[in-house]
Amino acid sequence: MCEFSKSVQNDNDQDKPFLFIEKAFYAGTTYGDAWWRSYTGEGLQSRYPARISLDNHGIRIERLNTPDAPVIHIPYEYISGIELRGKWHGGRYLNAPVIKLYHCSNGHAVTTGIAVSKRISDAQQWAAAIRGRWAVNRPPSRSKWCVS
Repeated sequence: MCEFSKSVQNDNDQDKPFLFIEKAFYAGTTYGDAWWRSYTGEGLQSRYPARISLDNHGIRIERLNTPDAPVIHIPYEYISGIELRGKWHGGRYLNAPVIKLYHCSNGHAVTTGIAVSKRISDAQQWAAAIRGRWAVNRPPSRSKWCVS
C-alpha cells in the first residue's frame, strides 16, 4: 500500500513527490491536544479518504474524488513534532495506526492525523520519512508561529 514514487529524484526535480499513497485517510485536524475541538480553518472538513504525498517542501493531503476540496499543505518548517501513536484521532477509532503531526496553522497550534495503512510497518516507514525531512528543514525555533 505504501510506495516510493517510480520517478527518479534528482536535483532538477525538487518538487516531485518522493513518497506517495493513493488510498490513505485524513483523520482531521484538532486544536493542539484537545481531541474534541476540530480545527476547520481554511475550509477543512473533519475527515475523509485522501491522497497523501511528501516532497522536499512538506506534506500534501488531497481529498479523493472531490476536485474542489482544499488541498492541505503542511511545510516541514511549521511542524513541531511527529508521533506514531495509537489508532485514535479526533475522537474517532480508525483501526489503523495514526501519524500525528503537531504544527502551526494561521497562528494556532494544531494536530493533524493521517492513516496510511493498517500495517504498522507502513506507518513506521512514513513516520520515518517525515521525520527525516523534518529534521533537515526545521528552524531552530518555531515558537514565533504559534500563539495558542
